[in-house]
Amino acid sequence: MPMYLVRWPDLSAALVSAANEDDLMDILDEVADPTGSMWTRYRGPVFLEFHLNAELNIERGDDEADRPCSAASCRSAMCLRSANAIR
Repeated sequence: MPMYLVRWPDLSAALVSAANEDDLMDILDEVADPTGSMWTRYRGPVFLEFHLNAELNIERGDDEADRPCSAASCRSAMCLRSANAIR
């Protein structure tokens, strides 16, 4: 499926995967009015990096200090943090 690089009128940009330009317009219209947007088919590599506006502190014992955090312990720490934020 082709990728399109879309420039919104406010100069923000989006990469959108769409079957064709009609499909692209349908997708963009779900977000905002695509009038005034410009797009071009994008054939380059894609690199996405996200920085979350969140702070996470994981308390670990001395025996674990030299080892990387496992995905399971990070997930459970994030779930605990989310649960505490809801209270």
